[in-house]
Amino acid sequence: MSGDRKIQVVSFVTEQNWDSLEVFDGADNTVTMLGSFSGTTVPALLNSTSNQLYLHFYSDISVSAAGFHLEYKTVGLSSCPEPAVPSNGVKTGERYLVNDVVSFQCEPGYALQGHAHISCMPGTVRRWNYPPPLCIGKRTPTSPVHSNPCLPGSGTSHWDQVQIQRKFGIPGLLKGAHIQFLNFSTEPNHDFIEIRNGPYETSRMMGRFSGSELPSALLSTSHETTVYFHSDHSQNRPGFKLEYQGEDREGPSFPAS
Repeated sequence: MSGDRKIQVVSFVTEQNWDSLEVFDGADNTVTMLGSFSGTTVPALLNSTSNQLYLHFYSDISVSAAGFHLEYKTVGLSSCPEPAVPSNGVKTGERYLVNDVVSFQCEPGYALQGHAHISCMPGTVRRWNYPPPLCIGKRTPTSPVHSNPCLPGSGTSHWDQVQIQRKFGIPGLLKGAHIQFLNFSTEPNHDFIEIRNGPYETSRMMGRFSGSELPSALLSTSHETTVYFHSDHSQNRPGFKLEYQGEDREGPSFPAS
């Protein structure tokens, strides 16, 4: 039976100190004791905070007294507040009374941060044992980008573009992209790359690199990063290889150079 238990004391007379009644707020004597009573002093009402009460009467049987007369009734339980549904997640369970369990899961591409199951706790104040979880965008796996070491042509300068134009993570949780060069070798001054913090040729330049010195790691602050490669086609070099990884606001930060 669901609901609190309310006990009304109609009469109570026991041998003082030798005959006593213990009342526990739950299913056994390991839970919170509401009180231990002897003699004629006892509150008019006793209220549990769950749907169970445990009564233990002890007597040394040396003196007979009138004993006690109790009546109980069930009163409605107040419910826990409705838990918030995480953005990009779903909630299962529509009952929020004591011991009811609500479950959560996230949509594809999101990881659950917190507890997948929460339970409404007994007590004088209804609350969940854990706060509702969050659904956090998963970090995009590292992806390699290669240059083409052999660019055919007549020797006329022109732009060849390799664009990283991809939305890392989930909009609203984005931090940008961490860019790491694995190798780098171009004709000094004539073949070079530009990395821009955005999708356009006019976006802020993060760096311009040429020659054989390996560039330092970069961190863009946009979910779109563009790599422009320029060659005059006069020499062939090994080119470059870089990796990029989307970063969300919960992820680690890297120094930009």
